[in-house]
Amino acid sequence: MLGPHLTPPETGYTPAGMGVALRGYTEKNAWEAAIERTQREADMAVDVRAMGRAGLTGWRQKVASKVADPVSDHTPLRKLDVEALIGWAFLALAVLQFVKLVRTTVRAGREASG
Repeated sequence: MLGPHLTPPETGYTPAGMGVALRGYTEKNAWEAAIERTQREADMAVDVRAMGRAGLTGWRQKVASKVADPVSDHTPLRKLDVEALIGWAFLALAVLQFVKLVRTTVRAGREASG
């Protein structure tokens, strides 16, 4: 499906920003390259909300669901958005704990060998 910013090659319009990168291409090739790039970008799109909610299991899920309702009632955020933010917060804490563990392990290894 074509986006509103794209125009078919029959109109004689070359997609914006394609002139320098595609110099020497015919307009049809430039158009096809623009469509392929748009499709690749769409394939690489990620659902950040789903990623945040993926980490909510067990007690974390219970906490997030209990907190999400009141927060979504008092803010413009939806319940799923609040749960995703809480999931990302738990993910950030896990990453920080992992980094701290790696630093401690490396430090212990250096002190033991020195």
